[in-house]
Amino acid sequence: MELVVHKNTLDKHDITYLVACRKQKLKDLTEPAHFDLYRLRNGLVSREECTPKFMLWLIQHVNSLDVLPLFIALRGEDEIPEEVKIDAARKSIWGDVLDILHNPSNDVIHAQLETAGEYILDLKKPTQDQWSVALMHAHIEYPNLIAKCPKPTIKMQKIHVRNHGWYGLNYIEKPAEAVKLETAKHDGIHALASPKMQNPSEKVLLTAISATYGITELKHFLHYIPHPNHKIMCAIRHQINLNKKVQAKWESETKPTRQPTPAEQLEFARQAVFDPMAAATIAQQADSVQDQMAQLEQLRLKMVDDWLNARNPALVQ
Repeated sequence: MELVVHKNTLDKHDITYLVACRKQKLKDLTEPAHFDLYRLRNGLVSREECTPKFMLWLIQHVNSLDVLPLFIALRGEDEIPEEVKIDAARKSIWGDVLDILHNPSNDVIHAQLETAGEYILDLKKPTQDQWSVALMHAHIEYPNLIAKCPKPTIKMQKIHVRNHGWYGLNYIEKPAEAVKLETAKHDGIHALASPKMQNPSEKVLLTAISATYGITELKHFLHYIPHPNHKIMCAIRHQINLNKKVQAKWESETKPTRQPTPAEQLEFARQAVFDPMAAATIAQQADSVQDQMAQLEQLRLKMVDDWLNARNPALVQ
């Protein structure tokens, strides 16, 4: 026999109560939605009570996958209002609603693709418009979705790189210049890490440089553009100066009311190297605080160099 308990004044952090319920195989129905879900699962909700308002309310408070099959079993798929199906699709972040419904409308499909675009692969004959929606809203784990699209248009490819950046560009076969420019606008010089950016045009390089923010070190630009011509070099220096001005303005606007103490500056320098053991070794061997600060800065710059040299832009299969 299944027992049901309802505790009117449940403390959300009352772990002891929840554990006791589990050990005694008691159902905690302290939330109204849980109580209605329990009734729905056990055939205690009539067709008359299962109104659109009731369905929408329950979808908002519990997993739509838990209730939508129950609604269909009670009323039939054709009697489920369109707004309920759309709301269930928007609440189902992994796209499972398309697995439940046999005849979803185009609006329901769009609502589901706007939540989980990768589920377009479950559709038999997706339209071009549906593909555009899917590419725009695919989760970050699906940068290869564009490779599944038959004959993607330039517009679709642009949508894809806006969503996934240079890593998504890797999966576009022979990307057009316009798509490379869109990637450069999205990722700045980091877009040049893509193998599909080999021999980029001057326009792509200039676009990438002008879309690179926060970087004020020349070597970071030269890592991606090792042999810039005069025009490209001027653009790099111009962008560095702009970034320095923006950084200086931000620092002036967020300047603390007091200067950090030498101890605080030293602690910040230790954290900036992201290597507690190395920072501790420097602290033991340094002759003074100034010497320690200098060694920490050298270590930080070395770590930046190591990161740039180790960065592998090769396509991960």
